[in-house]
Amino acid sequence: MKEKNFKFRMSFANAIKTMSDKKVGKLIKYICYYAFEEKEPDISDKNIKCLFDLIKVTIDNDKIARENGKIGGIKSVEKRKNSEGKILIALGIKKNDKKSMKEKNKEIKE
Repeated sequence: MKEKNFKFRMSFANAIKTMSDKKVGKLIKYICYYAFEEKEPDISDKNIKCLFDLIKVTIDNDKIARENGKIGGIKSVEKRKNSEGKILIALGIKKNDKKSMKEKNKEIKE
């Protein structure tokens, strides 16, 4: 899936401080192209290419972390649903039986 945003880190800003505005502009365009289009740009300037390669690794790692986070979130929801079901079974409540759930809640509070 194509990304809608990416993190622009302080290390990126520090790396571009000494570059000319023209080169910074090109680098930013290359970074955005890579982050949003998921295609590697053809870069002829060796200095820009060097910085781009370093930033690319960070963008890739962030993307992997995001994808892994989504998987973890899905697993958490599944675990919660399973544990809620086990609790209801242990209390003798059918999953969709709201009346029975209200009665058990009253018993627990008393």
